[in-house]
Amino acid sequence: MLSSPIKSSEQEVYLSSLKAKLDKGYQDILDGNMIDAKEVFAEYDL
Repeated sequence: MLSSPIKSSEQEVYLSSLKAKLDKGYQDILDGNMIDAKEVFAEYDL
């Protein structure tokens, strides 16, 4: 799978935000802090 490079500052900001959320979520899991899946799904309108 090839990925295209980030082309705009908006995409860069979005990617940075996503990475920060993933890092925090991973650290929360390691620390034993879990949230209900419904909360996660609601945040992303899933």
